[in-house]
Formats: sequence, C-alpha cells, structure tokens
Amino acid sequence: SQPLHELYYGGWVAPNIYYLGAAGVVNVGGIRIGGLSGIYKSHDYVQGRFEQPPYDRSSLRSVYHVRNVDVYRMKCLTSSVEKIPMDVMLSHDWPQGIEQHGNTDALLRKKPFFREEVQRNELGSPANWEVLQTIRPKWWFAAHLHVKFAAQVQHGVTGTRNDEAPSVVTSLVPSQVVNQPSSATAHEQTNPSDDTKKDDTTQFRSLESTKASCADDDLTDQMTRFLSLDKCLPRRQHLSILHLPAAESGKNVRPLRLAYDVEWLAVLKKTHHLTCPARRRVSVPFKLMPPTEEETEWIKSQFVDGLEIPNNFVCTVPPYSPQEPQQHPLPPMGNPQTDRLLQKLELNHIITTPAFRDVSAREVVDENEIDLDSMDDKDEAATKDENEIDLDDLEEEDAKGTRDDNEIDLDSVEDEVDEEPADSSAIKKAVFKI
Repeated sequence: SQPLHELYYGGWVAPNIYYLGAAGVVNVGGIRIGGLSGIYKSHDYVQGRFEQPPYDRSSLRSVYHVRNVDVYRMKCLTSSVEKIPMDVMLSHDWPQGIEQHGNTDALLRKKPFFREEVQRNELGSPANWEVLQTIRPKWWFAAHLHVKFAAQVQHGVTGTRNDEAPSVVTSLVPSQVVNQPSSATAHEQTNPSDDTKKDDTTQFRSLESTKASCADDDLTDQMTRFLSLDKCLPRRQHLSILHLPAAESGKNVRPLRLAYDVEWLAVLKKTHHLTCPARRRVSVPFKLMPPTEEETEWIKSQFVDGLEIPNNFVCTVPPYSPQEPQQHPLPPMGNPQTDRLLQKLELNHIITTPAFRDVSAREVVDENEIDLDSMDDKDEAATKDENEIDLDDLEEEDAKGTRDDNEIDLDSVEDEVDEEPADSSAIKKAVFKI
C-alpha cells in the first residue's frame, strides 16, 4: 500500500509495470485507457485521504478504498470523451448492476452466494456504475469476484438502468463471438442448461462494423462491453485476447509508449483543491467541472518536449527479502516521479510526501533564540570607541610611514635608555598622540 500511495497520481511501480494511480488516464498507441483503483466501501467513500504510513491495521485496509474525489475527477471527462472516446476502463470492483446486463443465471450457477446481493442490487460498486454511465467507455475490464463474466450495456436505451434491470437475460451480440451462430441469444434463453458449457469455450474479439452496413450510427458506439476474468490458476478462465482498434493518430506509432492524457492532467490541476488529507467528510461539487480549452492548452505548454511518460522508475523502498520477511514499517519516503509530475503541473503535495525535501524551508525559528554567529557579526559591525587604540593599525601605519612627527615610539625610547641614560623628565614632558 505504501509504494502505491506514494504514486497517487500514477507511475512506475517496477520496470515495465505502470500504476494508473488512485484514478488516472493514459494513452498508448492511439488507445485511451482509464482506471479506478480500490474497493468501494460506503463508510470510507466520502472521507479524505487521511491514511499516512506507517499504517496501522485499520488504515492498511482503508487506504485502498475508493474515494468520491477520484470518482468525481473521472466523471469530469464527460466532455472530452465526446471528442476522444474512452476506449478502456480498468477497475477492481465490478460496476453495480452489471450482472443484469449479461447472463445472470449462468453467473449464479457458478457463484450461488451472489444471489442475495443480486436480488438487492448490491453486487458491485455504485461509484463505478456512475462512471460507466457518465463517460461510456467502449470496454470495461474488472476483477475482484474471480469469475469469467461478459455483459454489454446499451446506452440510451430505456429499461437498462441498474434500477430497471431487464427481466430477460441478454448475451453478447453475434459479432462479438467466434464460432457461434447468430441465433446465440435465443438459444441461450431457451437452453439455459448449456450456458456453462458455452461460457467455457467462448472467446472474444473486437466488433467490426462500418457506416456502410448500418444507416444509423454504429451500435458499437452506443454500448459498453464488460468483461471480467477468473483467477490465474490451472483450468480457470483467466485469459482472453481482444483486438482493440486504435485511433488513426496512433496506428503507426512505434515503438508503443505510454503518454499522459492532456484532459486528465487538466482535470487533476483544476480539482487539486478537493484533495483532503484529513479524516473528515469531503463534499464534491454537484456540477461537473470539465477542463476548458484554455486549461488544456496550458497543460500542453508545460509539456513542450512531448507527453510521453518518462521511464524514470527508481527504487524508493528496500525490496522484499525472503531472509527477512517481517520488515519494520517504513516512514513516508516519497517518490521522485510524483515530485516531477506535480512540479510540471505547478501543484503542491497534499497527501503525498516530497521525495526531495527542502529542510531549511520548513525550519521554524524561535523568536527568543540567540544566534551566536549573528552576535559576532553584530560585534564586528558595531561602532568602535573613539578612545580605543588598535595596535594592529599602528603597526600598519608605521610600515607605511604615516606616523606623526611628534609621536614617540616607545620601542625606540627603550633602545635609547639602554644605550645612553636620558633625563627622566624628558620622558615625563613628552606628548603622546592618541
């Protein structure tokens, strides 16, 4: 939890493994990918990000609970997705009610203990469902429930909201299924006993349709296809290969590199004030705040060298050692990747810790503290007494020959006394220049 918290805005957790952050969006090869991390818990959903390392037993779990601020930021992309659709959304939780848009009966045969949650419409995250309905990604991939399940949400069609789930089980359209007849939907509805067998052999591919084959807008632009997979274990359905069409701007981009998403960075900057490090209720605006054109242009001006995410992974915590499995809790370490991004966006740290801290800038000076060094400086700068004799200055004046004719050199007088006795009254009558 600690390394991920230090990369709250996203970053490399290891070479070639990139974390999208608590919420984040990146681009790769013309495909726009967004993500929401964590599990939905209603009691933590509206709280600030109060957890700070070292974690106790409670905060070690609550730190990966999703928060309303991160969900709100993702929903603020509603205007940008009209121009540049969200191709893929990733999450741990399922969107709430998504099971009503797939083969619910087959799901409950595999996971019968889901039945009560399904009947109460409490299976999955309501926050993720809000995001799905708001930004309408083409694909949504999730995990958490450890079962392979596919569904599709038809946007703009009445009777398909999570509170009005269809009474008839739906399945994937024929263009999404390989080696399956076009009557698959009717066959699965009339032969539910074959669902499990069919689900074991179904593979998915991208939808292929053109404007020429459909007079209206392509139906694929009006739906979100959902897919969840099982655990990565033998004889479990944990892998599916899909082909996602890339945008024209990214088709010939090689090698593939991760890049920042301009609109997402603009949202981060615009909503940075909503970030709260305290354990208290956090309210987000009712109205969404999508970034303006001026705000996105400012982001572009900050990344004049390009939006490519630098491969700047550094190891900030000691790696796990089998010889020392029980390591002591570590203090906040910070991560230079987070420092760099916040510096680019001209934002300060709120819930993260700077990796490179300016200690002097945070020092608090006691008003009653006496600085001995400054006292010495003041002594040197103080005005000297007019009657004070600086012997060093006398020596320098003597060396330069600037001595007064009436001045008596005591050293020379002593020499004369040694050589020839002198009248003592002469010395008493001498005038000394001070």
